[in-house]
Amino acid sequence: MRDHRPQTTDYGQKTREGERCVFSAALAMTVSFLLFSQPAYACPLCKEAISKMGEIWTSIGFNLSIYVMIAVPFLLVGTFAGVLYFNYRKHQSRGDS
Repeated sequence: MRDHRPQTTDYGQKTREGERCVFSAALAMTVSFLLFSQPAYACPLCKEAISKMGEIWTSIGFNLSIYVMIAVPFLLVGTFAGVLYFNYRKHQSRGDS
């Protein structure tokens, strides 16, 4: 039977070369995205709110609604994780497995 492994025995060298290749590709992609990307607005309503800065309450309302939409998932996940953690600690202190 023929051995299909590479003839070199320095596998660490091949790993470092692969890591350098991946790093350089990621760096090139990041630089190209930063250089050639166009500014984007989140939604038409936000763009409209920014253009009408005289109506400050509308833009404040948009901002607050975005903060609430972002905060709710974090609060739910954090509450669930906290309940699990405290129940785990309670059972560990009793000696339950």
